[in-house]
Amino acid sequence: MNLKYLFWAPVISIVLGALLETTQHILSQTRSSNYLDFLANVAGIAAATICYAFFISGKKWETVF
Repeated sequence: MNLKYLFWAPVISIVLGALLETTQHILSQTRSSNYLDFLANVAGIAAATICYAFFISGKKWETVF
């Protein structure tokens, strides 16, 4: 996988997560927006990106460190 995808996929996911939380705050009367939910989204995206970079992409550990 190209390095630009490893950058753009998490960035787009974080933007969509922020948009989701903002939309919940503006449009819904039964759901609430919370910055901790957004931080949980960001933590999940970071964990997925790190797991992909280290375990799935097929790179050797020696080239990473």
